[in-house]
Formats: sequence, C-alpha cells, structure tokens
Amino acid sequence: MNEPASRPAAADPAAPTVPPAEGEQTAPEGASPAEQLRAGRRVRLTLPGGGELQIDRPLPFLFAYDPPGKLPDPHTSRLLRAEASVWIPSRTLSRPEMRRILEPVLAALRDDYGAVLVIEIRALPQASAEEEENRFLIGTHPLSPEPEVLRTLEQELRKVRVRQRDSVVDTRSYRQPPGAFVETVGRGKLEELGVSVIQLGVPPIYRDHEDELFPLVLRSLRRQLARVLRRTAHRFAVRRTNRSPASYLALGRQRLVHAVLDVDRRLEEIVAGFDDLLLITPTNVEAAWQKFQEERGEVAPRFQYRPIPIDPVLQKRRLYELPIERIADPALAELYEDRRTELDVRLGLLLARGTRLHLLGGQQLYGEIDKGTWGTAERILALPARGEHPAHEVLDGEAFARRAREELRLYRRRDRSFRSEVKVRGDLGSVLVSRGRLFVDRWLQLPAYRLEALIQHEIGTHVLTHHNGRRQPLAIFASGLAGYEELQEGLAVLAEHLAGGLSVARLRLLAARVAAARAKLDDASFIETWRLLHDRYGLSGRTAFLTTMRAYRSGGSLKDVIYLRGIARLLEHLRGGGELETLYVGKIALGHLALVRELLEREILHPPALLPRILEDPAAAARLARLRAGVEIENLPTESNGGARDA
Repeated sequence: MNEPASRPAAADPAAPTVPPAEGEQTAPEGASPAEQLRAGRRVRLTLPGGGELQIDRPLPFLFAYDPPGKLPDPHTSRLLRAEASVWIPSRTLSRPEMRRILEPVLAALRDDYGAVLVIEIRALPQASAEEEENRFLIGTHPLSPEPEVLRTLEQELRKVRVRQRDSVVDTRSYRQPPGAFVETVGRGKLEELGVSVIQLGVPPIYRDHEDELFPLVLRSLRRQLARVLRRTAHRFAVRRTNRSPASYLALGRQRLVHAVLDVDRRLEEIVAGFDDLLLITPTNVEAAWQKFQEERGEVAPRFQYRPIPIDPVLQKRRLYELPIERIADPALAELYEDRRTELDVRLGLLLARGTRLHLLGGQQLYGEIDKGTWGTAERILALPARGEHPAHEVLDGEAFARRAREELRLYRRRDRSFRSEVKVRGDLGSVLVSRGRLFVDRWLQLPAYRLEALIQHEIGTHVLTHHNGRRQPLAIFASGLAGYEELQEGLAVLAEHLAGGLSVARLRLLAARVAAARAKLDDASFIETWRLLHDRYGLSGRTAFLTTMRAYRSGGSLKDVIYLRGIARLLEHLRGGGELETLYVGKIALGHLALVRELLEREILHPPALLPRILEDPAAAARLARLRAGVEIENLPTESNGGARDA
C-alpha cells in the first residue's frame, strides 16, 4: 500500500495556537489581529453575523466584500474567500466596532509595506435577458491608485471569459468613494493611512433572476477573478510598496486548510484501494507465449487476470462523496476535480475489463492517436531495423533486480526517507513501478547494454517522482495528478536517452506500440497485429507478442501510445525553454504545470527532494543541451550513443 504523504496538522481557528514559522516572531497569547500581523503571523478572525477577517500573512493588499443594501446575495462573497487577505463585513457588528478592528490592521500592513491596496467587490444588478453579458464596472475616485494599476485591472478583466462570452469593462468616476469599506473606516482615515481603494462591480452571471446558483459558472469566474485580483495587487506592490513579491503567483494562500487536507486524505484512501495497472495486466504472459510458439502463432492466446479486490461502483460512490466543492482555493480545487474525473474513468475501466468498452474507456483516458503521433511512429518504423548482436549478454529478472537494489541504496544515502523495494515475480511480462515499488518479471530478457537505461527509466523517474511526491504536503502528488502518466513516460524515455541507452531498436519498439494500438482500434485480430509487428516491422517473435499483448490486454489498451507522445511533447517543452527540474516535484502532468508553478511560488509545494542522478553526468548534460537546441525524435539514438550501431 502506498503510504500517504506527510502533511501539516489541520489549522486551528485560533491563530495564536499555530506554531510560528522559522524566523517568525511570536505574538503574545490573546494578541489582536494587528499584533499578530506585526509578529508575521496569520489572522483568522470570525465575526458575528457571518463576517470574517482572514489574512494568511502580512501582505500589501486586502480584498473586501461590499454586501448589497436590500437584495440578498449569498454567493458573491465566495469569489473572495479563497484569497490570502480578505475582509467580509459583519451583518450585526456596528461600523465603529468593525472600524476598531480594521484601522490597526491597515496600519500594520502599511507599516510593513509602505502602502496598502483595497479592492472592494460587489455584485452589480442583474442584467435583463437582452443585455446579458460579462460587464464589469471599475469605480475610480480620489482614493484610487495610479492609472497604471487601474489599467492592469482593466486589461486582466477583459481576459475573463465565462459562459462562452467575452468581458466588457466600464469605468465610472465618483467624487466621493462609494462602498461599505470606505464608509466603515472613513475617507480621511484611509488617506492618513495611505490606503488606496478600488471598487469593482462584478456581473452576477453565476445566478439567475430567481437567485438560483450556477456552481460551475461561479467556479470558473472565481478562478479567473483570482488571477485578475492578484495581478492587480502585484502591479500595485511593484509601483507603490517598499518590497514586492517576485510574481503575482506568490500572492495566494500559503497554508493548507482542513477542507483540502480532508479531501486529500480521503482521495488517497480510494486510490490506495486498487492498482489498475496490475489489474489489467495478464498473469500468465510467459505461459501464453510458450503456447503461442507451440501453435506456430496461429491461435490467439487466452490471458488470465487477477481478481478485482474492490467493488468499482462503491468506490465511485465514495469518489463523488468527496466534498471538493468545499475547497475554495481555485488552483487546488481544479487539481482534485480533474483527478476525481480521471479516477471515475479508471474505475469504469475495471468494470469493463475484457470488453470493447475497456478500449473505448482508454480513449477517454489516454486520448486518440493523433496525426502527429502516428506520423512520428511511421517515420521511426521506417528506420532500418537493427537486431541484437548474437553475442550480446542478456540479463534475466534477478540480474536486473540486483542492479536496481544497488541504485535504490544510492538514493537512500542522499535521503534517508527514500523508501522503495524490488519484488521479483513471474506474472508480469515486463518491469513496472506501482506506488513506488519496483516489480520485475523473473522471465525478463534484457540486453546488457540496456541495463542502465532501464534503471534510469524505472528508478530515476517513476520511483524518484513517487518519493518526491511523498515529500509534498499533499498525497495527490505521490499517487498522481490527472493525466500524469504521459509526462512520466516522457521523462522516463528522456532518462534513457540521457543515460546513452536509447537505441534504434528501443525507439522502434515505442513506435511499434503505437502501431499495435492503432491496429486494435481498427479491429485487427491479435494474430494479425502480431504478424504486422513481426513480418512488416521486423520485431522479434517474443517482442512482437509482448507488444501486441499490451495493446490487447483486458479488451484493449491505449496506454502505450503515451510513451512516444510523451517524449514528443516533453522535447517540445524543452525546446521552448521549459524547465526540467520542476517536472520532478511529484507525479504531475504538463497540463497542470502552471498550477504547480503557482503552488511552488506560494510555498505550498516544495522543490523536488531528489533529482535523477543521471542529470549529474557531464555526458547527460551535453545531451540535454543539444535537445534544448532542437533534435528530432528519430535522431535521438544517434545523439544517445554517439552514432554507434546498436549492439
């Protein structure tokens, strides 16, 4: 079973009980919100009447909610609650009582940064059915910041797109600043404190005229508005404060709340309950190959599978009982929503095992075989086939396992928390990593020259990213974000190349896997596909059998397409100047890289605990530099072994 990642304790509503961070001063017990901020502490103050003051850490901004006068509006404040510095006014406290809270807080923030920006948000009146559009309203007045900050807000608002509509932004100038925040603190006091204020009217497109909520619309608007507000606050910090964050990404919350940790824990329990890779892999591969040989490749094999140890329907129920809607943080909510959707498909694949629905579900999970991937596969398969040298040493599973255990010990010396094990068994047909454990088939036949490349593929990528994910505060980075497998296999093939072991034969095998999957989609029989790989593309009988098995297992699988597509997209990322080390923070997908960068900037995620040892090799560094300059996939073997012929 995969061990859950270590995580911080759930936050206590009483801020003084939270242990101070390294270098953080300690506020006295019972300290006021301003005293907590001056000590570098967070503020979590719940007010009677549904109000709150939440400040994650001293920041040069405060996002405030302007409640409606007469009309009820239970939803607009939800646009702000995930932000790092938020004021929701109380419905029952008087203005003087709220002023006594706000004035010292604003003074503490001003003393820290030299200036403070308040963006006050309110819902605009509902538009008529004929006028429905995403129309925002910016209110300017004598307390507004300089025009450059207002231009940033306007430009970012115009990028918001909700309900298939572009956004329109109007600006209105007021002599006297409107809004509850200014009325509460007072214009004179705000001027004295050096506080700038912007009023922002938001179109209530997330509810209808009867106040019925559209949750998906609200979620989309919240995510986009978070970017708008943080970019505006960052521009203000750069222009007006004495120290500004490195980027707007760093302006989100840095602390995980209980709602996130609860979903993460419960999701991990579901993931740990089944191993879909093992469950779709036949248990009698070697015996089936022997029988296939005896029957001269004229009778399709019959594969056997492990019993499924769970009820997928009940696990789906648990999956949709996860209260992901309670996660207000847009970045984290998106990661868990995407993962839940993917796990739903994976559980459906177990229900469909052995039927054509398994193949169709695989299309949903892994995507179609696009023209680019198929074109790359055809070019590679057109390369001259180079068989293994007859005198070349071939290693079995036990020999590979010995070298793998040695590699694991080397990583353990660098990080004592590095934990993995090697298991040799006879029912796999290959090598695979599951939850950080390396499984090796004892019947493995591995050319000796491929040993180090496969070590870097399995341990330097799959095992290592699982370890790095375990070191993160959220277990989802160890079990995997949605769609993580494509990047994983791309990194693994990259590791083979950096180790100097990506041969023409290996690259042709990855292309042959795409050809086998395409044949399965075209309703070719097992024997027809085996003959295609063996007779047309020149794979050995055993290799063609194993490749066909992988495409036909459990009713059909498209998983093997992601190896070639993964390395192609990774090379494109590197050629474009994309970072490499960040990709090892855990099991992530390129599609989530922007969210991962944000979480790193917010210090929710940590940099990778370990990086692949192969990156320290000067020859590997030289190969990586050439990849960034631009190398076509079919030329990787030449770059990998200096032009030497495959042994």
